[in-house]
Amino acid sequence: MKLARLLAVLALLCWVASVWPQGMLGGETWVLLDRSPSMGAEPPLEQWLDANEVDLATWRNAVAKKRVLSFPHPKGFETDDLAEALRLMRPKLKVGDHLIVRTDGRILGDLPDPMTWKGIHITAVPPAAQPRFQQVIGPAAWPSTSAAAIWLRIRLQDADLPNGDLQVRDRSGQVSDLSLQNHGDGWLALQLRCEAPPVEALDLTLRWIESSGEARTVLRIAPPGTMTPNWISPDQPAQETLRRLHQGEILFLADPGVQTWQSLPQDLAIFEAQEEEVERPLWVLLDVSGSMEGQALQEGLAALSDLVKHWRLGPIQVVPFQQDLLDTISLRSAADLPKLEKLSAFGPTDLAQALHAMGSRIQGPEALLVISDGAAGQPDLDWALLLQEHLAETQVFCLPTGPNAEWDFLDGLGEVLRQGEWSQRLDGVLTGLQEAPLVPVYPVAGGAFPLPETWQPLEEHPAWQAAAGAEVLLKDAQDRAYLAIRRMGPGLLVGFADRPDAKLDGLARQVEQAFRSPSRDGWVGSRFFVQSGEAPPVIRQGARDLEVRMFDVGPPVRWDGLDASPLMTTTVDGLGIPSWQAGPLTRPEWGNPRDPWNRWLEIQRNGLTGSVFRPRLLWAGVLLLTTAFVLRTLRTR
Repeated sequence: MKLARLLAVLALLCWVASVWPQGMLGGETWVLLDRSPSMGAEPPLEQWLDANEVDLATWRNAVAKKRVLSFPHPKGFETDDLAEALRLMRPKLKVGDHLIVRTDGRILGDLPDPMTWKGIHITAVPPAAQPRFQQVIGPAAWPSTSAAAIWLRIRLQDADLPNGDLQVRDRSGQVSDLSLQNHGDGWLALQLRCEAPPVEALDLTLRWIESSGEARTVLRIAPPGTMTPNWISPDQPAQETLRRLHQGEILFLADPGVQTWQSLPQDLAIFEAQEEEVERPLWVLLDVSGSMEGQALQEGLAALSDLVKHWRLGPIQVVPFQQDLLDTISLRSAADLPKLEKLSAFGPTDLAQALHAMGSRIQGPEALLVISDGAAGQPDLDWALLLQEHLAETQVFCLPTGPNAEWDFLDGLGEVLRQGEWSQRLDGVLTGLQEAPLVPVYPVAGGAFPLPETWQPLEEHPAWQAAAGAEVLLKDAQDRAYLAIRRMGPGLLVGFADRPDAKLDGLARQVEQAFRSPSRDGWVGSRFFVQSGEAPPVIRQGARDLEVRMFDVGPPVRWDGLDASPLMTTTVDGLGIPSWQAGPLTRPEWGNPRDPWNRWLEIQRNGLTGSVFRPRLLWAGVLLLTTAFVLRTLRTR
């Protein structure tokens, strides 16, 4: 009798557990720390743990088990978006786990579906509001030897401007007077005045003090005439580039390579391929004669495999040859690589006949890659004359393969890379192919800055046009774009579609001087200005045309775009002014409301505490109750 009752109790427990809220189950503790700029300085560890009733032992255990992750952080999540960090975090947690998120709730993208977090207990820990410097915008160098004063634009976040105090310390001792203006919305204008233009760098420390806390930042302003262009590498992380642009810097990037401009994120794009660019194939003449047997052919096939992964301009047309040309093999993706498996090395070589035949297949200025060991059947022919007669417009590259490759012979056919290991040489050939000036592409729009039109690039560049939202400053006689800019808030990203060279420095200084002039277009503080003729320009944000008013009577007249949002891209158009765009003045993180995060948490918590159904436990209860009934029946008999 006791066993039957025990089974009945167990059945009842299974039925209760089948609908028990998921959040009531036990699990591990995880911590996600938001370290984005909007969080400000991080408080002492024990202080915020105690404030949110988190046990220090729990924290230490989570650290030991590697359950504490940060973003953006090189050893955590590199994203600076809370929404993306949550997506990356979710696979690490299981139902019943507890996640502590220290964040101010500012998001850049769309939050994941909160119901995918059903069963995870989330504790959101907001930071204490405290003042911090969001931006300090000023010139990299004192503008001229005749200027007695300059203005800095300062934006503070979560600061009590009427009741705070800004302290400025100049370690060089050259600043003689200060003037401060409150422009509202967190913006301050600080004027620095010197008795004479500085002869050494101004090393400034800015300190904001108020009752809730203080913030500190530093700024260096070079003496007049010492300004050097801020050249950046294409390998610099996009987030670092954006940070510097939002601080008001002017950054210069010069590169003739295809990959550089393609790898930039969309909001930093300077050049792009023409939209109606005709697909251009890459022709490959592959030697499969007997001398290529073994390592030489294996290296050639490995090169084709690598090319397929990286070539994005059209199909790769592989033409195998021995004494005659074999059937062409078209490679558009890695899925086509098995077509090469049927190739084998045998027979004599007739490279001259192969090049002669390729002349009728290649139309116009295209590239031809010859993969061979260079063991030509007729090495003493006049190969230069043969190429001139049959492949005059073709840029020929040669990739020697195999341990016995004839390097000197292949040098006479086209560009050959001699240095480095096999993988390095393959990378070099790929880079050369992608940078080959094969097809001209023409830019759009015109210049918006008064810069000279006489500057000439060092060499012709393959075909790029200005990306959407970028402005062309300089073009050559054929109307190709060699210099374009993209405005990002108070900063400027300048792209030279050419090789970096000392000759570009002079032009970079002219761009810097034009951009630093007080009458330039764009954001000044939190206001947006455009200079034009007497008729007002069209200033647009999204689908809305801003109301404009005359600010300076000019000439040129300066127009103020009213109610311009510093979080949106602004487009300027009309009246003979080349259309251009200025990126947002502030990053979305700073102005993004916390409401979406709070609504997301509410939905997630409803899913956490709501009833659920677990059919396995229900059927287990039915089985236990049936067994109890059978036992009781048997006992009564």
